[in-house]
Amino acid sequence: MKIKLITTQIVAFIVFTSFNLYGQGAAPSSHLNYSGGNMNSDIWMNSVNVPITSTYTYYSVMGWNTGQEGGGYCGIQDHPGGKAFIFSIWDPSNHLPIVGAYAGPGTKIENFGGEGTGLKSMNFALGWSPNTWYNLVSRVWQYNAHTFFGFWSQDTNTGIWTHLVTMDYPVADVYFRYNNDAFIEDWVGTGANVRKVLLKDAWQRADSGTWILQKSAAFDSNYGDEIRNGIYDQAFNSGTEADAFFMQTGGNTTHSFPERFINLSIESSAEAPDLTIGSVSSYDATYQPSNQTINMNWAISQTQSPQFSYTIDVFNNSSYKGDPILTTTDKIPQQRTASINASSLDNGTYYTRLIINDIYDQPSTPVYSTVTKIAGPTIALTSPINNAFFSSPASITINAIAGDISNTIDNVEFYNGTTLLGSVNTAPYSFTWSNVKFGSYAITAKVINNIGVSSTSLPVTIKVNSTCNTEGVAFGTSPAYQNGTSTYDKVFDGNTDTFFDYAIGNDGYAGLDFGVEKKIFVNTISFFPRSSHADRMIGGKFQGSNTSDFSSDVADLYTITTQPTDNTWETVNISSTKGYRYVRYLSPKGGYCNITEVKFCGDFLFPKTTPTVSMLAPLEQNIVANTGNNIPFNFTVTDPDRALSSITIKDNGQIIATITKAPYTFILNNLTTGNHNIKVITTLEDNTSSTLTNFDIIGLNCNSTLWNNSTNYLVGDQVSYQNTIYCALAPTTSKQPNLNTALWRNIGTCPTLSIEDFKLNPEFSVYPNPSDTHFNVKLTKSEGKKFYYSLIDITGKKIIEKSVGYIGDATFEQKVNVEKLPSGMYILILHLDDQIVRKKVIVNKKNYLH
Repeated sequence: MKIKLITTQIVAFIVFTSFNLYGQGAAPSSHLNYSGGNMNSDIWMNSVNVPITSTYTYYSVMGWNTGQEGGGYCGIQDHPGGKAFIFSIWDPSNHLPIVGAYAGPGTKIENFGGEGTGLKSMNFALGWSPNTWYNLVSRVWQYNAHTFFGFWSQDTNTGIWTHLVTMDYPVADVYFRYNNDAFIEDWVGTGANVRKVLLKDAWQRADSGTWILQKSAAFDSNYGDEIRNGIYDQAFNSGTEADAFFMQTGGNTTHSFPERFINLSIESSAEAPDLTIGSVSSYDATYQPSNQTINMNWAISQTQSPQFSYTIDVFNNSSYKGDPILTTTDKIPQQRTASINASSLDNGTYYTRLIINDIYDQPSTPVYSTVTKIAGPTIALTSPINNAFFSSPASITINAIAGDISNTIDNVEFYNGTTLLGSVNTAPYSFTWSNVKFGSYAITAKVINNIGVSSTSLPVTIKVNSTCNTEGVAFGTSPAYQNGTSTYDKVFDGNTDTFFDYAIGNDGYAGLDFGVEKKIFVNTISFFPRSSHADRMIGGKFQGSNTSDFSSDVADLYTITTQPTDNTWETVNISSTKGYRYVRYLSPKGGYCNITEVKFCGDFLFPKTTPTVSMLAPLEQNIVANTGNNIPFNFTVTDPDRALSSITIKDNGQIIATITKAPYTFILNNLTTGNHNIKVITTLEDNTSSTLTNFDIIGLNCNSTLWNNSTNYLVGDQVSYQNTIYCALAPTTSKQPNLNTALWRNIGTCPTLSIEDFKLNPEFSVYPNPSDTHFNVKLTKSEGKKFYYSLIDITGKKIIEKSVGYIGDATFEQKVNVEKLPSGMYILILHLDDQIVRKKVIVNKKNYLH
């Protein structure tokens, strides 16, 4: 009896522990699979009402193209962060990124992972309320060889429509296909709570324009989730209420039908949905003389069907007869402004008409606005001429002519780029810009008339050369003759009454150092010989170098071959294709470096702006991807001075790509199994290199054969079905894995079907790593949360899986024993409530000596 009692206590403990691990279970995930849908549709709509709700519940209202191009779903969530609208699309087969083309107020767009990868939008700001019907509409359209997906909602209590998001899907000719798959999901495990959803008016518009109402649907509650659901595995029900389908799960819910599925239908004779027609609530058009455009802006009624596209026509008659003389049209649902170039029109009155098409392609009632084109003021610069050269510090007079045949001129402003230099309000329109330093400048003039209309002149580019020597520091040979004052710096003092007289007859020089990373491209040299000693300059040289002692990298810019004219400036033109930090005059033998003045003039090369390079894809952190996948690399580069020479990508030390020009993209094709240490190196034109980023891509081999209903499978055969791996428990043919748990064991979702990051997260740490015996998992914010983990190898095979249950302490540690595993790389997957963190761990067996 004593032994029996102990055994009973152990069994009771195991049963209790099993329920406690899963919080006594989740509400069963259940689907409503509609039938009678279209082959190709461009509009799907469905209405949703949640009379009973619970946090952590996803009410998916529409799901399309599962496992196909353009697959996605949308609906509402009762989320811990609020009541949200959600719209998600899985990544395309070409691996190009989906782009958020528009985010409505409060909508956040981000990438997602877990059940495949893609782009999702969440909107908590709009919110939704229980016991309220919401009309949800999604539409696809073709735009610039891509497919765009739009998502709208309408609160039927207020009648207000909201455009939540538009996504740019980089594949053409994608449509909604076949039937809607709606579902209800408790994604955490709050099965004690009841949740209920009502769905009605599941309309689809075929590409032919025909509307079809899906009046039949098959409800099924997921098979094989007994452990996850626990005591709530049978807490589901479905049926119809009035003209709506309903699904209910959790709590004390019971079902009136014997199995986990039932076929349902509703009655309706409607041939098309009951739709309002979009309308424009305000519209205005104005003419802008400064750029000769007609600018339109408008607003639409929030309680009528939302805008999808617009067309604006311009007529030359108030009856709007005949063909318009100008037209603009576009499919941008959120756009409320447009502009038309009216430069081809004569001055006069014109008549504009706006028509919007709503999301159902119903045209609105036209609205009208009249505009008058008037001639704006004109202005042109008369001096300086384009590409004029000046010497610094320059004084530049800017002259303009301006006129206005319809109004009077109030002011003329003069600009260097966007910087206002000065203004005048009376003719002649002239301004003197003083003390202009070395550089290149774009000069414009802007005229403003008495009614505020302005015009800007074409720009004129001018260049101001250095004054030729003040930009550098003088250097030269010493001492001067008889230790006098005629030193080398006198060559650059601007005074023709002073001169350099070197104490030694040979090898004298005087020059300028322009500073670190600053070089002059000499285009002219002017020099003034010492009075009565011009003959001492014959054979003298003007040189450039990038070494201070002129021991290397020296160029003879000009050699004096004939005697210069005494007491006269002489200027020579230089054709230099290289810049030099140091320039000098080198005296010939016996010349005593006798020279009065030298001016080195030319263009300066300043230090280039360092380019900025950012990696957009993949994320700059460790990722895991399925073996055979293609991994796109995408960089954004800002390089105004074209200083970037290349971007080099290395895989485990081997160069796999060198990118030298835009677009800065590369695709790593056919990812192989194992760890790929990726290093991205940027190299500048001066051959200096730096590491932009260093991270790992882990290729996991999860390429199980897809399940085929005609294949004979044996015990142990492994297949992939709906992104999940199953192992055969017995010989079987044609038995669908997810519906026949006696024949197939669910190994788990193949983790490599998504690219998950391995973010450094202080709340999750694993140590020691590498290890030969065990890893310790440390959680720092775990109190009250459910924790379980699994360990997979490089082939995707699940090695360890353990559920720890709910944790009572804020800090928690779990030991993972790996002493029986062979050396190699593994992935430790940690689940804490709805958080998922992946850690790369290394088992490194030590060779012990005995």
